[in-house]
Amino acid sequence: MSRIALWLVSVFVSGIVVCEGGLQWEKTHLSLKARPGEDILRAEYAFSVTGNPVTILRTEATCGCTTAKLAKDRYLPGETGVIEVLFDTRNRMGVQRKSVFVETDDPDSPKSELVLEVYIPQILRMDPRFVYWDKNADSWNPKTIVLNVDVEESVELDSVSSDTPQLQVDVEKGKAQGEWLVHLTPVIPEGEAPFFRAVITCTARVGGTRDGVLKRFLGYAFMKEY
Repeated sequence: MSRIALWLVSVFVSGIVVCEGGLQWEKTHLSLKARPGEDILRAEYAFSVTGNPVTILRTEATCGCTTAKLAKDRYLPGETGVIEVLFDTRNRMGVQRKSVFVETDDPDSPKSELVLEVYIPQILRMDPRFVYWDKNADSWNPKTIVLNVDVEESVELDSVSSDTPQLQVDVEKGKAQGEWLVHLTPVIPEGEAPFFRAVITCTARVGGTRDGVLKRFLGYAFMKEY
């Protein structure tokens, strides 16, 4: 069984209904897959109140990329509610695990942990992501970054640019479907020192050529100082 399949099985088992004091959670462990172009992922943790009234005193996330929202903080027996967790997926890939701790005035169970596991697909794979030249070399031949689409959704390359004029960028379509070749050539004016640090910005449109979401992917190129 694959690693992802094992992860999904373990998450399913851990998502069984949990009863903690006055709060009864429908699930305390959710697993979601981010859609390509989805910068903010939303997860909902539903609960009901049994026994005595419960006041939610505070919520605390383990990461600044995660926030929690709720409609109110005081719930009477028989009432239901939802804590909405927002997770910023930008600049993240693979399986991400975040927690939100919920503190209440229930003396029997004052704190609950809500776990969110998100699989973020790598939309556009860059190989390599870092390229460099030796500034003491006699010549600086072009180097190539290969871009490959890594999701099933439609992805079109919109543009590729460098943030320095000392690096020329040329793009050509690769032989495989969803593949592009980004050729990088140093352009050092005569009499100037061969040194630069460049950010290569690849902009792709995910989900269609017209109404798709624009996403940026960064590569890096530099001249070694030794």
